[in-house]
Amino acid sequence: MRIALYLTQKPSRGRTRGFALIELLAAFIIFSVLMAIAVPLYFSSMASAEREQCREQMQAIVNAEEEYKRKAANHAYTTTLANLNIGGAPIPPCPSGGSHTIDSTSPLRIKCSYHFGSADQHGTFTPNVDNY
Repeated sequence: MRIALYLTQKPSRGRTRGFALIELLAAFIIFSVLMAIAVPLYFSSMASAEREQCREQMQAIVNAEEEYKRKAANHAYTTTLANLNIGGAPIPPCPSGGSHTIDSTSPLRIKCSYHFGSADQHGTFTPNVDNY
């Protein structure tokens, strides 16, 4: 009896069972606008963090170069990263996958192979010039 009564009743018009298409469309548009703002900001902040980390690592290499120059018998810079002692740790690589090289010409420059020559030009670090 209950089953037959349930099948013969019509759903009431005042009660809806889901979202209307316009409600879903409005939610999708709001979500799309928020993502259009958030995604570029996220990638920009990630790139900025990688640049800063690369600059900090180049500064650590410069500090190790200065220490090497003070301790070396000929008081000259080295061009070999393996000669440097950075607090007993290995030479830090660029967070973007590049490698650091030393240009010991005057003035001393540290170059990043990944960032060198890029539009933002943070790929070289010269002590007492590029202080941040």
